[in-house]
Amino acid sequence: EGGNDVDWAVLAKVLEADFNDDMCKDSSLEDAHNCENDDLLLGPYNDDFGDDETDGNDSDNLKAIWNYDEHGPESLQVNDTDAVQIQALPTTIKGHEFPAVRTFVLKTLKSELIYALLDSQGNVSDERFSKALYLLSEMYRSQQELSHRNDSLSPLLHGVWRSISRPNYSGCLGQNENGESVYTLGKMSFNMFQPGNLRCTVQRTSTSIAPVCEMDKAPRSAPFGLRRELALHQIPETNQAYPHTILKSYDISVAVTIEPSRFKAEEGEEIPAPPRRLCGVQEVQGYFLPDPSTPNRLTVWFTGGKLSPAPLPASSSNSEEFGDLEDWKRLFSGNHKRTWGESLSVMGAKVFLGAELPKGMDESGTFSYTLHRPQGGHGKGYVDILYLDNDLFVTKGNYGTVHVITKLEEEKTS
Repeated sequence: EGGNDVDWAVLAKVLEADFNDDMCKDSSLEDAHNCENDDLLLGPYNDDFGDDETDGNDSDNLKAIWNYDEHGPESLQVNDTDAVQIQALPTTIKGHEFPAVRTFVLKTLKSELIYALLDSQGNVSDERFSKALYLLSEMYRSQQELSHRNDSLSPLLHGVWRSISRPNYSGCLGQNENGESVYTLGKMSFNMFQPGNLRCTVQRTSTSIAPVCEMDKAPRSAPFGLRRELALHQIPETNQAYPHTILKSYDISVAVTIEPSRFKAEEGEEIPAPPRRLCGVQEVQGYFLPDPSTPNRLTVWFTGGKLSPAPLPASSSNSEEFGDLEDWKRLFSGNHKRTWGESLSVMGAKVFLGAELPKGMDESGTFSYTLHRPQGGHGKGYVDILYLDNDLFVTKGNYGTVHVITKLEEEKTS
């Protein structure tokens, strides 16, 4: 009802024929099975679960395939009558390997998750998205356990990813007339940049992940609990670090627009808004290591960041709508006073993180800050991998924040 509930039994039945046709075109399966092995492909649900004569109840056959346990502790209600047990997904039926069904269900669940996210405009709290994510992540977890895989070491992580979920900065002021979420610059940057009450919208967020192999790319600062672990992987005599490339760079780039508005300004609040929109890029430099005790968990920390002006968006047809570098420098060169709240936040960053605040902008208009004592460590600052393949990456942070990113087309591997 309402277009958000998915009856997986019906959906599987509708897509079954198309999936079998696709599997027939796979040469590796053609030679081995010629599409005649109903144990491998998605044949009729009742082929291996009883007599040829059935009462037409497809849900009974679906329950049998999924090891349905009516009293199982982790059943998830999918519709009014059926429940699917995800506790342990089968890999074989009557002794035969069954990869095609797993592939089919994974693709179906993945498509449902993406469409749910698009329909909700990136809202990870949407009920339809949450149901799809639960099913997808449980199936992924089961597959990881059965194959003894740990994707925190996977090369699939490498590349440039783009977020398709909403930004998760605190203090969202609402949405403007274009449907864009509005934040303050201070909330987006941990009050590292001033003026902190400038109104900003987010156009896109990209995450770049790469193995760290050279010493000059190694982090200059790390949480205290990780320093010994990092030191064990250094080989100074060869000028190499981390030969097993378990250390990865984790850099986040956010394309923002500083808006010439006083969106939801409080009474008496002074906002030095620019006369025209200004394009910028906020970057955060970070790293992660695999957690040695928890599979599919990445221990993350950040070492600094910067804010820079950016070129006009290619989609802009009106160049007069956006300001230039001189407008950018004029805005940020002023002497802006922090509020009490911003001052306390900065003081905490200095004491606990060893934050070195921007000392001014360079000729290009860039501000930079450094965290000399980043917080974190195994079990403290981390993201869990809920799902990972060649083009989709879903994580959940230690504060419960879900993030969905997809790999840019040119970064995908065959």
